[in-house]
Amino acid sequence: MGRRVLLALLSAAVLVGLMAQPGAAVNVPQAVVVSSNPAGWTPHVLDGKVAAIVQVGNKIVAGGQFTQVASAAAPTTAIARSNIFAFDATTGAIDTAFAPVLDAQVESLAVAPDGLHVFAGGSFTKINGVAQKSLVKLRLSDGARITAFKGKTNARVKDMAVSGGRLYIGGTFKTVNGVTRTALAAVDPVTGALATTSTWPSPAPGPALSTSTTSTSAPTAAG
Repeated sequence: MGRRVLLALLSAAVLVGLMAQPGAAVNVPQAVVVSSNPAGWTPHVLDGKVAAIVQVGNKIVAGGQFTQVASAAAPTTAIARSNIFAFDATTGAIDTAFAPVLDAQVESLAVAPDGLHVFAGGSFTKINGVAQKSLVKLRLSDGARITAFKGKTNARVKDMAVSGGRLYIGGTFKTVNGVTRTALAAVDPVTGALATTSTWPSPAPGPALSTSTTSTSAPTAAG
């Protein structure tokens, strides 16, 4: 009985010690407090959310689920934008020429190797009224859909990255360009042609694609 009591007391002491340690780490003094509005010059999304953002030179492209945005200079003046828009990285001015109409959410963005186009992935089915499911290449100067890019999937594209002359995409799709590819694939960034398995490395086993929308490294599968 005495041994059991001793073990119980030792266990309790260890637990108390473990519980006390995180509290000390949490209360580390901080040099500054981040403002609730750290950048007052950036545009506002008025009726939804931003899910992806990339920068191309002095232009920032944001995608998500929304229908209206506003500049910081006129925050109550709504500007129609359908799930994607661009703005100046220095002034925050909303790009008036880049206004493609996507009929559903944009979930991922990636900059094309030429720096003149951006790829968008998501759950949309039309671009500017034309059928284009889940994957599209847009010209940055005017938002036009690049018809020479033929890449297409049968379901959502949730993430993407450009690396080594390939556009890597991940999502809930099961086919790309009509060929079986489950959740992960690579296509040519100019034509959209599907890369064969011999031209890009096989990912580690796992269902989830882990990557950053602003990264230039190839996505990897995380188990």
